[in-house]
Amino acid sequence: MPVRTEILHAQKPARPWRAGHLLVLLACTLSLLAVALGNVSSTVAFFQDTETATGNVLQAGALAFTVSGPLEITLGDSTMFMNVQPEFHLLPGSLPATFTVAASSTLNENICNNIYASTATPFNYMGTIDALAGNATTTDGVWPIEVSITNINNFAEESTCGLDLIITASTDPTGTGGFTDSRTIPLTIHVVPPPPAPPEPSPEPEVPPEVPTDPVP
Repeated sequence: MPVRTEILHAQKPARPWRAGHLLVLLACTLSLLAVALGNVSSTVAFFQDTETATGNVLQAGALAFTVSGPLEITLGDSTMFMNVQPEFHLLPGSLPATFTVAASSTLNENICNNIYASTATPFNYMGTIDALAGNATTTDGVWPIEVSITNINNFAEESTCGLDLIITASTDPTGTGGFTDSRTIPLTIHVVPPPPAPPEPSPEPEVPPEVPTDPVP
């Protein structure tokens, strides 16, 4: 009688992990984590900086300058011109800047139209003070202005001209980018005309001369 023989194939046992494999996996994981943390750190540092784009240039910093306080003068018959000296200064640590100036009437523009200004440094201008404007300059400091009237008879009574001197600073001379800031210096100009001349005295009435009479005989 034939004998049936069955051969059983045993399943091959799983290959155990070796310690070396675990070390390689751990090293790869730590490397990826370090790269990720490095990118996060760089991103945070970038957004913590104060950056301003001017064209394709990044600038870190700020624009800061100061101006002098209000100015007030009085012109009259004996003082038909006077100097005023507004000031503007960049503060320490500020970015370099280019300055421009303009005037804006705030009181009695018709009076300001009869007052003149002349200045050479740092702004060049000669004309009525209400239209004052100057060339762009990188120079800050004291700004001497000669204020004058040409004809005191244009002022029938005491008058006041009020205006603002507006100093604008920009880190971009082209005005297309960068920081821009403005400061205002109020200027008040009083004009005191001379008092009116006293009226001429009325002429005394003429007294007819006495006519001599002949003596009575």
